[in-house]
Amino acid sequence: MTARLRLGAGWYSDELFSASDARLLARAIEIVDRLPGKVDGEYVRCHELARFVLRHLEVQGPFVVDGKRDCYEHSWVMLPTRNVLDVYVPGHLPQVALVAGASLSPRFRSGPMRTDIREGVLAALEVAYGGG
Repeated sequence: MTARLRLGAGWYSDELFSASDARLLARAIEIVDRLPGKVDGEYVRCHELARFVLRHLEVQGPFVVDGKRDCYEHSWVMLPTRNVLDVYVPGHLPQVALVAGASLSPRFRSGPMRTDIREGVLAALEVAYGGG
């Protein structure tokens, strides 16, 4: 199933999210839509997915943050506007979302950089995406 999102006119889209944020969200949705949810029978985690999406956004400025969202170990993409591009929102649909001002939200807490990134999963995602 393909999840498409259209940012409408209004206060939220005008004041909270830049045009660049909206373009990155649309691009991230396109990337995630092309990927499998599992690799070798195991679910792709947010930690790998955030890194993969960032690599394929092909823009300077955003970076991956590892930490917690609420009570979950989580990884997300921080945008230059300090909004979050969350490519694997825990317990939420749609899966890919923009979160306004999340750098100031107690729901997102940065932590140490993860050392358990599964490089084999990233490689398999490259193959599935058509780049490897």
